[in-house]
Amino acid sequence: MLYIHCTARMAKATSISLEAAQPPEKHFWLDCWYVSLFPLDNGKCLFPFTNPHSLFSIVILEVRRNPTFFGVVAKFRQRLADVLVDACDSMEDIAAATEGQDQYMTCKTASRSALGSMNDMALFIGDYVNENNRINTDDIEKILNEIPQRPIGYQQPMMKFGELAMEL
Repeated sequence: MLYIHCTARMAKATSISLEAAQPPEKHFWLDCWYVSLFPLDNGKCLFPFTNPHSLFSIVILEVRRNPTFFGVVAKFRQRLADVLVDACDSMEDIAAATEGQDQYMTCKTASRSALGSMNDMALFIGDYVNENNRINTDDIEKILNEIPQRPIGYQQPMMKFGELAMEL
């Protein structure tokens, strides 16, 4: 099961209810994600999903003014599957690691460290949006995942995610 920890802003904007949840350390690393909402001026929204174990981020762009959370999660799952195919050697390992992820639970945030990292990422996203006329989620993901992060020993999130993925 995916445990998607949502910020209060995210929950309010998408009208979802949040359950109390255990801290990320209690879950398999790939099942736990934090998500926030970054509204853009043109009615579009960015949803950065961040794994608290690796600080790896997947950014989803939603073009509707009032997106459904179910639709955003479906896009996230597809993007996560694509990332795992690139990071892993075995489709069987991916299938075993993602078993049960067809269900998800929306939870309150439980890690201050993950929230702090997401706040830093939000500042970067704001700067990126202000400097670029066109929003490219691949560029945003690439840059976010290349910035060394203190909570993971100053590693790049993409490297930490890759290390964890190789252990699947």
